[in-house]
Amino acid sequence: MMTAALSIGVWGNKSRGFAHPVDACLDEATGHLLVLNRSTSWSSPHGRAVRVSVLDRPDPDADVVAEFAGHGSETGQLMAPVALATDGTGRIAVTDEHSHTVTVFGSDGRFISRIGGPGTAPGLFDHPAGIAADPDGIWVADAGNDRLQRLTWDGAPIAVVGSTGLGPGQFRRPWMVNGDSEGHLWVADWGNDRIQVLDPQGTCRQALGSPGGEPFLRPSAVLPMPDGGFVVSDWGHRCLHRFDQRLRRIGVWYGSAHLSPWGRERLAEFDTIAQRRDAAADPAGEQLMGRPGGLCALPDGDVLVADTAHHRLQVYPTV
Repeated sequence: MMTAALSIGVWGNKSRGFAHPVDACLDEATGHLLVLNRSTSWSSPHGRAVRVSVLDRPDPDADVVAEFAGHGSETGQLMAPVALATDGTGRIAVTDEHSHTVTVFGSDGRFISRIGGPGTAPGLFDHPAGIAADPDGIWVADAGNDRLQRLTWDGAPIAVVGSTGLGPGQFRRPWMVNGDSEGHLWVADWGNDRIQVLDPQGTCRQALGSPGGEPFLRPSAVLPMPDGGFVVSDWGHRCLHRFDQRLRRIGVWYGSAHLSPWGRERLAEFDTIAQRRDAAADPAGEQLMGRPGGLCALPDGDVLVADTAHHRLQVYPTV
């Protein structure tokens, strides 16, 4: 079992805190770390915690330099966000499974456009989940329609890949999707308890896992690594798996989180030991992951995971 090198964040509705972070990515245009807060109580004041937090760097001592895309159904707002991605040129795309859309922002948080809408036709979505982006367009895991879609940044459909089923290239609620340097798509096939790798033409070239929970139980993300291996975020088993290019599992990360600087600041606000104990909840359990979500590769080769249920990010070395 491998341990976390860093922990970033603590629960919070705003500023130096996260509320059910489901995904994170680096904005290559600015060097900032973007964290997508989903929250879970949209009808309560906590629904206001839905937002994108912008950190100046992926570090425990990072500062929040901006926030955008708050909770709501108006232009530039989000209701139930799932994933985000950047194209490296200043565009940020965020999926929203409540409105069945993708919202596009600039690196400064300004609203650019909203594409999609509910439906089954190409260009429309049913609970869109994961997203991958490049300067030419986006790939969207159209979870409710059991398919992937390739679209331009204006929302024009380019390709539709997949259908409902267990066969190669078929899906049951595909969740996160990532691309690699060779144009392959790595898909967390949530409902089939597996990951699939598709070539640029959409043909399945590799799959690992099958319904039943071995080795994955509801994989929520998969991240290809430069050495040809990959990391899988396992929602059901509450861990990360590290595989080499021969599909051999070479590491499992259950979590051994440290209290982040943000967390220490939060506890210091309480006057008594009892209050601090209550605020910290279960220290032993809090060390472990609570529903790992999106994955992000950092410049130094480490892997960052959105530790959703524990309202933080964890960073793991890959060597």
